[in-house]
Amino acid sequence: MVAASGDFVEPIEEMLHERNIKGVIGGMDVIRWDEKDVKIGRPFNKDHYIVIKSDSNNTLIIEGPFKDNEHWLPEIPERLEKARILEFNSEKKYRSS
Repeated sequence: MVAASGDFVEPIEEMLHERNIKGVIGGMDVIRWDEKDVKIGRPFNKDHYIVIKSDSNNTLIIEGPFKDNEHWLPEIPERLEKARILEFNSEKKYRSS
């Protein structure tokens, strides 16, 4: 699952892992199931990525993964419960739920 948000009009500065990053216009959380973390009761792994507008042109750069206090999760966060989920199955068809 990938959840993303952003605003291209007003880039911001963000402090991540003791780095001041300029030009941030958005972020993405990638959540995946990790079978080996089931035994510790936190089978969902979340990595955060930031989207940066390049100074040189209108190129977008994705930087990450950044791990935070939500890296190992027992369930998908409540704020994402109503997110639209697209799945890609083995028959190469998308399914939306």
